[in-house]
Order: sequence, then C-alpha cells, then structure tokens
Amino acid sequence: MKKTLIIIPAYNEEKNVPRVIEEIQRIGLSGEIIVIDDGSTDSTPEIAGKRGVKVISLPFNLGYGAALQTGYKYALEKDYDVVVQIDADGQHDPRCIKDLTEALKTNSIDVAIGSRFLEGGRYRTTFLRHLGIVIFGLVTSSIIRQRVTDPTSGFQALNQRAVEFLANVDFPSDFPDADIIISLKFG
Repeated sequence: MKKTLIIIPAYNEEKNVPRVIEEIQRIGLSGEIIVIDDGSTDSTPEIAGKRGVKVISLPFNLGYGAALQTGYKYALEKDYDVVVQIDADGQHDPRCIKDLTEALKTNSIDVAIGSRFLEGGRYRTTFLRHLGIVIFGLVTSSIIRQRVTDPTSGFQALNQRAVEFLANVDFPSDFPDADIIISLKFG
C-alpha cells in the first residue's frame, strides 16, 4: 500500500473547505489530509482543524504556488509515496481521487492531471477564462507532445519523483500552470 498525502491549498475558503474535507473523508481513502492555509484572514484554518486534518498555516498570503510547494516539501519530509492535490473551492470531485492515483500505478506515469472538461465535467467559467484555458492547453500540448485538456487544473496526483522535483524547483508563487507541466516534462 502506497503512503498517500492529500494536499488542500486554501486561502479564505471557510465556506468550501469543510465540504471538500468531508467528501474526501466520506470516500474512505487511506492517507493523511493536510490543509495548507495560505494566510487566510477568515476562519479557514480553524474550521479545517476541527475536521480532524492537519493544518499548516503560512504567515501571510504567499500565493497558490507557495502553498502547494509547502505541501510538497511536507510530503518529502514525511516520505509520502503519492501526493494528491485538490483545490479547496469544491470545483473537483473527490471521488475521482482513486482514478488519478490508479492512473499513476497502472500507466507508470509520474503525474496524472484531472480535467474539469472531460466526460461530463460540470465546471463552468467565463468565456474569456475558458478561452485562455483552451489556448494554454493547446500550447502546452504542442510543447510536450501530449494532450492536456486542463492545464490550470488544481486536481493532480503525483508520485514521489515528481514531488521531489516540484519541492525543489523555482516554483512560481501564483498560478503554477502550463509552465510547471512543461517543466515536469523536460526537467
């Protein structure tokens, strides 16, 4: 059995993080859940802590990328084999965590990225944001020569090799999207 860590980066998500944590707990995954509080000014860390998960609070808002990298460094320090990251805003279905971790195992890959746009995904956004995601997806796909439908997805599973790379790379503090996917491919 692989030792698994589920990272939830969160900034002012007191309304959403309890549901995300509860949905993950309800599906009965074995593994630790950790919320990386990115300097929230609301009750996010307290609410998460009351749900029985570990919380690491950053001293102030450092950005999404810094929160993720904090989680990756924690995973390395505690020797986790698999890391799953899922956004705290509830846009990803925790029931798909098993699909992502299974993809790592069965396909012998380092990273599996969940897509909000495949098989009946219900994610809706503005036209301009969706257009940007499509453009980033096309550019990323052409560079790495592999189809990427959601380069801005905050729902990923990573093996220890990928986590080690991301914990030690010059990680962008905010919006680590297409550039990180490309770095993973060629880094």
